[in-house]
Amino acid sequence: AQDYETLEYKGYFDYNGVSANRSENYFAKPKSNADILKELAENQRFYKVHEIQFDDIKTTTENDGWVAIDLKGKLGDNLLVQPELKTESFSNIKARNQMTYNSMLHAWDIKNVIGRGWPMNYFYPNIGIGQFEAIGQSEVEEQGWRESIEVKIKTDVGVSSVVRITPELQGEYLKLFNLSPMLSYPDARATEMVIYRSYFDVSEGRYLELKDTFRLTASDTGSFAYYISPNLKPIILISERYEDNQTDIPSESNQELSYQNKLKVSNTNNPFLFPDTQTYQIGDGSILNVASQSIRTSDGQFGQFPLICFCTDGVFSLEVGDGTVAYSRQVKPQSYERPISKVICTTPFGILFISNRGLCMVAGQDVIYLSETMFEKFRNITLELPTSIASSFSFDTGLFNDYLKDCSAMVYNPKEQEVIIINPNKEFNYVYNFSTKQFYKNDEQITNEINNSLPSLQVWKGLLVKNVTRTEAGQRKITFTTRPIKMQTTDFKRFERVILRGYLSQLSGAVACIWGSIDDRNFKLLRGITLTDNTTRKDLDFGMFGKTTYRSYIIGLSMTVGTDSEIEAIEMEIEKLYNNTNMQ
Repeated sequence: AQDYETLEYKGYFDYNGVSANRSENYFAKPKSNADILKELAENQRFYKVHEIQFDDIKTTTENDGWVAIDLKGKLGDNLLVQPELKTESFSNIKARNQMTYNSMLHAWDIKNVIGRGWPMNYFYPNIGIGQFEAIGQSEVEEQGWRESIEVKIKTDVGVSSVVRITPELQGEYLKLFNLSPMLSYPDARATEMVIYRSYFDVSEGRYLELKDTFRLTASDTGSFAYYISPNLKPIILISERYEDNQTDIPSESNQELSYQNKLKVSNTNNPFLFPDTQTYQIGDGSILNVASQSIRTSDGQFGQFPLICFCTDGVFSLEVGDGTVAYSRQVKPQSYERPISKVICTTPFGILFISNRGLCMVAGQDVIYLSETMFEKFRNITLELPTSIASSFSFDTGLFNDYLKDCSAMVYNPKEQEVIIINPNKEFNYVYNFSTKQFYKNDEQITNEINNSLPSLQVWKGLLVKNVTRTEAGQRKITFTTRPIKMQTTDFKRFERVILRGYLSQLSGAVACIWGSIDDRNFKLLRGITLTDNTTRKDLDFGMFGKTTYRSYIIGLSMTVGTDSEIEAIEMEIEKLYNNTNMQ
């Protein structure tokens, strides 16, 4: 406020019997040359927006009006050679997904919402001294006054049309017929502006519809397009017609533009500016997720890691740029393994993702298929189970790939070096262990992990929060059945003795079984053991077996044990039925 002075004249004016308050007028205080020189000298930071050459009009006389300013050491000697600041296109960016990496905001699966521009009152002339006076004014009665602005914008996918609507006014209002000499829209891509005005003409008893079209010119230095009246006189809408009813408001088209395969990266430490040079098109499909590879340095990778983009048409990598841009313009296809889910999991071993084939992992320059151990020739297996133990060995027999299709999250447990795969529709989770490269099931209910909880892993379900990496004393229920054991041959064979090596404490509801089959589908119960509750066992011996032979065997175990329990191995003594190859 201190930089402005107020014109003291206030009061009212009358136009055709209509009175209205006159607004106060504010005028900037003029600055002297001394004020300007002092302000420039004290400002140590300038950006070059635009340069205008005056060499052709500047004179050399002593009192020619030009002021020499010594800027050396103040603005910097290189101000003249600096590039002009580039003005980015105006748009509202909505990203369905985003992440921060290297102090830059990454946004993908982008939706650009084109703005509707300035409201109509921005183009009204200001009444007052030194302003463009209004040419005509009118009193609007009960039927109201409606205005709208339609703007056409040329985009890379066609022409978009947006409409700014002024709320309909009712009652007695003083409205102005003319507009200021300049119209504008805050996007240099705009090509045309159409202004509509509709109001009820009391003398005619009908609605007067006004419409005029203006060609917009893109600014050379700013991100806007404009129209200036050729004679700098106020703009009057002259194209008019009378209608019994108000016409419909023009409709919009392509106001929201989707770019599902584009990645936009902000400037460093500035999440509000996304330079056009840091917009990347990844593949021809849709970007599902983005992550960085934080492979351990012992694996031979140092420095800034590439950005991995998981798209519907493959996995792509972006190498970190040279400093002038975030990433190199060359987008490399890392693998044509097609991800089908947005769910990924970053681990020290690589980035896990879900494809049509199953669970995969990006490790360095390779994509590793992890689900191979989960698949074999499909067949229905029937286990002979007495009623008393049937509930102990009830398993979900759904396919692993079907489980992955509904996966909602994957979380990494750094203590056990495991990835927990979560499906909210199931009462169990699949867990992949990096040390053994095997899967197992866990019936602990988890919704997702709590972010930034490393080095521990904290998860939540409903209102409960749990630290998965902390070992708690007590008991846990364990259940497992092996796949059919064939000992690398389809010949008949006989179990002589089976011993489960391990330490089992605080036993409760313990059941151990062995089944045998001659067709790999129907398994007969050969041996079953129940153990006394509240006991501790070192090893579990199934005893000696008879002479009956089978092609394959299954071993199962279900019990509640103490958390200090451990299963080390299963020892099996096998006798092959036929030793003479000529008899087989």
